[in-house]
Amino acid sequence: MYSPGPEALAQTTKDADGVWPEAQWFASFHDPQLDALVVEACAGNPDIQMASARIAEAQSQLDQFASGTGLTGGATAAAYKARMPAIDGAANVNVDGITVPINLFSDPWVSPGSVIVGANYELDLWGKNRALTQSLMSARDAARVDAQQARLTITTSLVTLYGRLAYEYARRDLIQAKRHEAGELDAIRRTREARGIDSTYSAQQEQIERAALRMQMQTIDDSITQTQLQIGALTGAGPERGLSLQRPTLADTDTLSVPANLPLELLGRRPDIVAARLRVQAATAKIAATRAQFYPNINLSAGGGLSSLSLGSLFSSASAFFALGPAVSLPIFELGQLHSQLHGDYAQADETIALYNKTLDGALAEVARSIATMRNLTALIDEQQQIVAAREQILAVATERQRRGLIPQADVLAQRDMKLDEQLRLLELNAQRRDADIALIRALGGGFEANQTGPAAASPGQPANQDPRESLRDDRSSINPSSS
Repeated sequence: MYSPGPEALAQTTKDADGVWPEAQWFASFHDPQLDALVVEACAGNPDIQMASARIAEAQSQLDQFASGTGLTGGATAAAYKARMPAIDGAANVNVDGITVPINLFSDPWVSPGSVIVGANYELDLWGKNRALTQSLMSARDAARVDAQQARLTITTSLVTLYGRLAYEYARRDLIQAKRHEAGELDAIRRTREARGIDSTYSAQQEQIERAALRMQMQTIDDSITQTQLQIGALTGAGPERGLSLQRPTLADTDTLSVPANLPLELLGRRPDIVAARLRVQAATAKIAATRAQFYPNINLSAGGGLSSLSLGSLFSSASAFFALGPAVSLPIFELGQLHSQLHGDYAQADETIALYNKTLDGALAEVARSIATMRNLTALIDEQQQIVAAREQILAVATERQRRGLIPQADVLAQRDMKLDEQLRLLELNAQRRDADIALIRALGGGFEANQTGPAAASPGQPANQDPRESLRDDRSSINPSSS
């Protein structure tokens, strides 16, 4: 089973010295409305409710199996009316050559009754029940971790949509500012056209630009509504729940830093990786349980009680009985079935190990892509900020020149419009980086830790990078089911 070393992301995590995300990472945006939405979604989203139901189902299977192992017992009581067979009312007994008729029943109708108590204890010398219990426990723990994965997916999706909503509102403000500038510029051009300074062509071009801005506003308003509906659906309260949202007030956050020793610690920080490993443990424990079935099964049984053909004498000492002894069963005629079952268990274990390796490879790739995207966007934002700063300086110079009468006001409005265009590009880059930060948080597990939900690492004494089936395969030299 694959275990990544420090070289797995050596280039991506070079000089990394950051910390892992906290469980309440979304609180860094300092938006109470967002915090309430996350709590609401984690309580009402159907995916999380289904994950909780799977936990209860896995726990029920474990409890049901545990109740049927070890010492078990039961008690029965019965009383009924019965008619016994009669042979001409008598039976002949030969005593020293003399036939003596003996009356069996004076009355063929009897009232038998019984009170019986029994107990059974399975010794489990070969560890079958222990292995099956471990398999069921690992499956239950995997269901618990799956619930954490569902919460992580819902939370990151919700925060991403909420950030998109904030972006659309900010974008709307800038488009509205562009419309205001376009209106002023249109008024100037109409005046110039009336005076014969500009042609009709310029005025018509301005009308086209204003119409395009109105269309952008309509598109943004529709995007805001669609995003609100998506957020409402994620909360589990219905899509229209999102229509009551106020404008987001997300605070600026620092760029997420990359944690040190990332590849190795990622094994216990990603819920999907932990769940995949737990399923490997469940599959290998099932192999051990199947191997144990090749050996004799020994039970200790005990029973006793009262039994009589007459209820009147049921509780007399003569009606008492008991039995005690071992019971041994050998799978003589089930060897072929057990061999097939064992081969199937090994195939299932191979499948879960392959799924674990695939999950781990996908997680490493997701982390690498998220880090690369975040770093690229950070560089682009730095460049765009310089462009915006340069545009502000150009606008300041143009404003001063217009104040002195050196250039017309239309030139200043044109510079303001170009500055707004650059601000729109910067706003889009910042929104993309926020999405990249959230994607990296999701790739890093969103503050999940394996020790919060139960054992997720290797079994005690087993190295983390050892195939958990090796200990079972090594036993073949001393225990070979095919020779049983």
